[in-house]
Amino acid sequence: MEAVRGRFFDLRSAHGAKAPSGLEGASFGLGLVGAKASARFIALRDHIKVPCILDSAASARSIATSATPLDYSELTGMLGPEIYHRDALSLGAAASLSASCYIEAHDTAALEAVAESSSRIDSGGVIASVALDVKWLRNDAVDELIEVLRGISRPVALTLGGQFNPTDAHTTSIPNLRRIYRECGHVGLWRVDVLVGFDAMVHGALFAGIGNSGTLRHLVPPDEKPRFGGGGGRPAVYIPKLMQYFSLDTLTDRWTQVGGLICDCPVCEGRAPTWMAELSEGMRAAAADHNLWCWLRLWEELDEGSSAERASRLADRIVAAVEAHTEESERVGALGAFKPSPTLATMAKLAALTPEAARTPAP
Repeated sequence: MEAVRGRFFDLRSAHGAKAPSGLEGASFGLGLVGAKASARFIALRDHIKVPCILDSAASARSIATSATPLDYSELTGMLGPEIYHRDALSLGAAASLSASCYIEAHDTAALEAVAESSSRIDSGGVIASVALDVKWLRNDAVDELIEVLRGISRPVALTLGGQFNPTDAHTTSIPNLRRIYRECGHVGLWRVDVLVGFDAMVHGALFAGIGNSGTLRHLVPPDEKPRFGGGGGRPAVYIPKLMQYFSLDTLTDRWTQVGGLICDCPVCEGRAPTWMAELSEGMRAAAADHNLWCWLRLWEELDEGSSAERASRLADRIVAAVEAHTEESERVGALGAFKPSPTLATMAKLAALTPEAARTPAP
């Protein structure tokens, strides 16, 4: 599975996705997510310059049980998983994720069934999808998770489930994710944001899939309705200095009097990202392209030197980002107007309290 090793994948919905411009080189790839991923790949493959992973998003549709760990019904009917994955390879995809269902917290039987069934698929190019409740990253569950992940005989795409950003829910999430990368070696992180994706890659993850929309940056359990953070239905945009996403409504409100932070990406062209709020059409596409360009450039800045140097550079950027939230709040004249996410704050504390451990990735 060398085609996916060490790469960031830009994750796009298979519904209406376009081949992103600027996505090329040995560090990047494209992920198409949704039941129509194969069909969309056929339409785009002549324009895609990087390896592509197909994700049927089965984990978003049903809960895993020991009797039904995988669900290929929407993909192949009664033909079985081998047909789906062999077709994906024959189309030219680098790999495809197994159609694994969503694993609830503490359901060891379902976790083991997903692992065993994914390992048994008789086809090359298969990445085992393990999508589960973020509670599996608590200290009382992570040992069991690591043991099961070690037993999977193919690369793993680990997806975390929960409302909003799942890693915000538990302070143990980031340290225990780093344990997984270090102790398993064949695990990538899927459907995450820039911050968590970058942390994964400098601490030994096989790959990382960064969602270009909120619905692709984490997984809401199939039996729950998504809760939204008051963004007015407008997309979130990534602000590199703060290493965080903010809704356009939030930024427009807080930058009204003082002006916003200027972005020199090819989409913004020297404007604050709030210019997108004025668009009647194409707002989401502009936000997605802005977000992509921002993290591509950020990784180019970080991706120099040894693994340890990259980890150290990222840790320093995280600490600076936390400080920048305070500075930006002072600039707009409202204490706490910009607050680091719990995940960003946790990473900064790890860097400050244990600088050597926080800066040293897995070998």
